[in-house]
Amino acid sequence: MLVTIITSAAIGAFVSAIVGVIGSMLERRARRKELLLVKAIDLAIDRTRIGLEIAEKTQTPALFLDNIYLAETYYRELTLLLDKGKLSEAMIAKKSAPPYQPLKSQLPIDILPA
Repeated sequence: MLVTIITSAAIGAFVSAIVGVIGSMLERRARRKELLLVKAIDLAIDRTRIGLEIAEKTQTPALFLDNIYLAETYYRELTLLLDKGKLSEAMIAKKSAPPYQPLKSQLPIDILPA
């Protein structure tokens, strides 16, 4: 009887520890995703702000992508950077793109590499 009680308690403690570890892993993963999203949004806002400042100072009209598209690109690139340690090939190929492009037509201008 005592062996059964001790065995049951040990199994309960083991299962509880496993559930705790899995819960911690899931929580860390969720926090990481949330932090990446917050930083991606911050980068998108900063990119637009810098482009606007340049356009104002140079008196050059410019069109900008909506921040949600910029945030998506930054989130994807930050995730790739953390997971694989490098940016995507498309981002590397276009890393010298200016923060904005002067308005030359009525078409929207992509200010960030895709």
